[in-house]
Amino acid sequence: MALPFDRPREAFEKAVNALETPPDAVLAVDDAGLELAALLNQHFGLRGNTVGSVRKLRDKLEFRRLLAASGLNCPAFRHVGGSADRPPSALRLPLVVKPRRLNASRGVIRADTLAGYRAAVERARRIQARADRDAARLGLIVEEFIPGDEYALEGVLTEGRLQVLALFDKPERLDGPYFEETIYVTPSGLPAAVQAAIAEDVQHVCRLAGLTTGPVHAEIRVNGQGIWLIEVAARSIGGLCGRALRHALGMSLEEFILRHALGHALPEVNHDAGAGVTMIPVPHRGIYCGVRG
Repeated sequence: MALPFDRPREAFEKAVNALETPPDAVLAVDDAGLELAALLNQHFGLRGNTVGSVRKLRDKLEFRRLLAASGLNCPAFRHVGGSADRPPSALRLPLVVKPRRLNASRGVIRADTLAGYRAAVERARRIQARADRDAARLGLIVEEFIPGDEYALEGVLTEGRLQVLALFDKPERLDGPYFEETIYVTPSGLPAAVQAAIAEDVQHVCRLAGLTTGPVHAEIRVNGQGIWLIEVAARSIGGLCGRALRHALGMSLEEFILRHALGHALPEVNHDAGAGVTMIPVPHRGIYCGVRG
């Protein structure tokens, strides 16, 4: 069934009319389906998050506003809707330009100069326009660059309590100008106290957003000023990266999440299980032909 995920209310009506029997659970596999899943769970009386809670995390501008009010570290940021000739006066270079609702670092660009800022805004707008029909209305978010080492947390919420499945180190510095993922390694080499503090911050933001159940994926930076949440998403890790958790979970991440949604028993997580994944960066535009060697 083809559903217009960018029009969740229309997709909801189409899905409800097509379903002959009520589902046991509804899960979104990526950001685009989060609002639809929330509507369906509410309609069928299933365990799930509200539309408002997933919106607060999916929209990068709303997430930054939530973070700024939370008391946690938050970079200075502004919403950019119209002219992009100059960056907002309250912000200092280097800056990071971001589309509001795209994932996988699409359109996320660092700018170190005025000319670089203009180019980043124009490119981010083009990328957002290709992916989101509301691009002109949404505008972009611009924030001050956060230096530091980057990490990714994979977890699951049960009645508002966060269980960490893995904390991934990202050994390669992600300083831009683009932020495509490269290497994930778990278990993390961070001190236990820092790992615990990261989990506390992620759970705190989930609570503020109203998120109570299901998978959580968070991107974090750590530097001399502390812990900075780059984003928190109400979904699992993207692409094939979830395979890195098979040794820790004793099953695929997808099976674990499905069992959690259905209320089935879950295995103990082996946090000492080592794994890593490498994502091949795309250095320039072209046609993928294959791999040799």
